[in-house]
This record gives sequence, structure tokens and C-alpha cells, in this order.
Amino acid sequence: MTEADFRFTTVNGREYAFGDQLPASGQALPKTFVCANGTKIERVTLPRSTFVPIAFTQTTEGLKVTLPSASLAAPYALRLQGSGALGTV
Repeated sequence: MTEADFRFTTVNGREYAFGDQLPASGQALPKTFVCANGTKIERVTLPRSTFVPIAFTQTTEGLKVTLPSASLAAPYALRLQGSGALGTV
């Protein structure tokens, strides 16, 4: 497993991406969610006691997610919300 590898699951209609390694750059890039595949990501959060919103940009390369440098350990989860092909990965 590398920082580029993700696992996905859907729970109660919500899509989650799991990264096994923290990226050295501080940006995760799940390539499944490129803007050209009909999926529009509208919100990315870290599951904690409350869901913490984090910055992201959906590009033709994938979903660029800026991970917080503090208090994040591997493995980590991202909750993805949006429309289109979510839940079909």
C-alpha cells in the first residue's frame, strides 16, 4: 500500500474513502473522483466526534484533499458527499 491507494465503502448512503498512509505532501488524491466521471463532490469531512470539514478541489487528476497536519494518523477516513456516481465505486 502507498499513499496513493484508497479503499472505499458506503454506509447508510454515505461514501467513505480510507487511506492507509499519510501523504508526505499533505494532500491526498483519490483518483476515483475525477471531475470528468459524472461525480460532483460537494463536501469532504473527517469523521471525528463531529464531522470536521476540510479543503478539497475536484480536478481532472482526482479529488485533491488538503489534510490537516495536526491530529491525523494513518489509517484515516474521509467522508465524501455529493452527487453523481457516489456509492458505486
